[in-house]
Amino acid sequence: MTDNSINSNRRNFLKLSLGIVPTLLLLKPQNLFAQDVLVKEGEVFQYKAKGPADKTCKLCIHYDSLKKGEKTVAGCKAADCRLIPGKYVCAEGSCQLWAKKV
Repeated sequence: MTDNSINSNRRNFLKLSLGIVPTLLLLKPQNLFAQDVLVKEGEVFQYKAKGPADKTCKLCIHYDSLKKGEKTVAGCKAADCRLIPGKYVCAEGSCQLWAKKV
């Protein structure tokens, strides 16, 4: 390879990089792969999508509606559970590790 072709390849690479990098910086990494996944019944801690009225997820200390807020996922109002990272639980759901919100 000659010095001319190396410099030309380097210039082309830099031009391409200057166009791609700003675009990638505008995208938020958490949005690239974000999926609203709801915990399946019985998957963890004997979770049930519908629990007793006095022991629902929305009344549990682990129910984190402040982090990302509540959203409707698979037809139910849901939010994060601190014990099940990366998945949503229904506000009306319940599990074995329920603890009263203080």
